[in-house]
Amino acid sequence: MIGMPHPIDNFEKDRDKYRKLAQELGAKRGINTETHNDIGDALRHSFVSGMLARKYTGIISNLAGQYHEFTHPNPIRERNMDIWNNKVGIEKSAIAKDASDLFDLLVKAADSGELITDINDPRTEPKPVNKEEFIPDETVLDHMVMEKFLQKLENLNLDEIFNNKPIQQTPKGN
Repeated sequence: MIGMPHPIDNFEKDRDKYRKLAQELGAKRGINTETHNDIGDALRHSFVSGMLARKYTGIISNLAGQYHEFTHPNPIRERNMDIWNNKVGIEKSAIAKDASDLFDLLVKAADSGELITDINDPRTEPKPVNKEEFIPDETVLDHMVMEKFLQKLENLNLDEIFNNKPIQQTPKGN
């Protein structure tokens, strides 16, 4: 439709809004979230993904994170760290009461080691793949899947689907 924003524009606006909110919440707690490959980076990634999950669902937040990593390639360990932390943010968003609570849950996740806060964490190491036994895990989207996702996304208007209202997620186990 002419004059309608592309869904990617909506993600980018929301991502930027949530990134700024992460800065504000972090500053209140003495944490700089504009750092790289450390606790600030982990909190920023997980918080933005969690907030996107609260607005669009965890599946769409995961795809948006995958899209970002696909279109802004980093070294493999950085990408693995970001994808891991995005996943934790999505999971925590299902139990958070609000944005501040989500941030606090993520700080606890960082303190407990659930978030990856160090690029040298063993969880960031690329895993060898035996092509005969390869079964992708939930954080892996290959090139063809991402290309199909991008093609479908071009024709998708998320505001129409969700009426620009947050989707309430039920915490796991309920």
